Amino acid sequence: MSGLTSLVTAVVLGSLAIAAGVAHMQPQKAALVAQPTATASRPVVQASSPSSNTAMLYADPRGHFFADVAMRGVPIRTLVDTGASLVALSAEDATKLGLRAAPGDRKARFSTANGMIEATLVRIPDMRLQGITLYDVEAAIMPPGATKITLLGMSFMQKLTSFESRGTSMTLRK
Repeated sequence: MSGLTSLVTAVVLGSLAIAAGVAHMQPQKAALVAQPTATASRPVVQASSPSSNTAMLYADPRGHFFADVAMRGVPIRTLVDTGASLVALSAEDATKLGLRAAPGDRKARFSTANGMIEATLVRIPDMRLQGITLYDVEAAIMPPGATKITLLGMSFMQKLTSFESRGTSMTLRK
């Protein structure tokens, strides 16, 4: 494995371990965050103009940024993770998208809190977050149980012109 591949693997795995920990630490709160109620003081995701090339996200009470991203036209709930090198698709979300491992697909090994896993590397043709649409985004399909939520990693974020987090808000620009 090359040095860059090892570094990417380490960063993605660390992020997966954090995401798994977040999901396991407070499962009841995580369920509430994933589907905020109408009584919340501020939405987790705020809509923006489709032509604005901008997205605005707000942190949940624990400081995590969640985003609803349309991948191949299918809405997927994601956790923004700038520590993850790639978009890391949960096995369940990959199935929703019609993506699955096939013989001959590129694979990568990752070390997680639950041990070594092998993930399938894929490209997502289009991803839309509010007013931003990105194309040909690299992702990894995680095996079942490796992560409960899809991580919106740097393979998405690096295609942006900028992203900035200030307190409880994050602005993304294309």
